[in-house]
Amino acid sequence: MKVVSNQIAHDLFDWCLDGEAFFYRARFKEVAYLVSIEGEVLDSFALDCHAIAGRANRIALSLESPLSTTHSRIGILDLNNGELTEVVELRACLEASL
Repeated sequence: MKVVSNQIAHDLFDWCLDGEAFFYRARFKEVAYLVSIEGEVLDSFALDCHAIAGRANRIALSLESPLSTTHSRIGILDLNNGELTEVVELRACLEASL
């Protein structure tokens, strides 16, 4: 096992890029980072998000919703091009099912 960072402020992370990097949101900041397993910051994203799952070059995220001010929006971030695709607003789905 290898330490890739001495900071304890990493929050809500997941592995991606086939285990070659991890994605995390910096605690108390609205920025997320893509970091190699050697600890090198590969990219940063202006996102207030929580990583849910990483697969290959994509990360599933929960994002803050302007409707509820909770992380109830789900989106997919493509790490190759930085494109964020909105998938669903969980609160709207719950209300529609009631």
